[in-house]
Amino acid sequence: MDAFTLGMLGLLIFFTVVTGGSLYLYHEKQK
Repeated sequence: MDAFTLGMLGLLIFFTVVTGGSLYLYHEKQK
């Protein structure tokens, strides 16, 4: 694994967590 691959994986995980967290909070507020 090189630095570029690790960086891309980190970004992918980061965006997944941010998007998932935003959707979760949005649904929680809808109740």
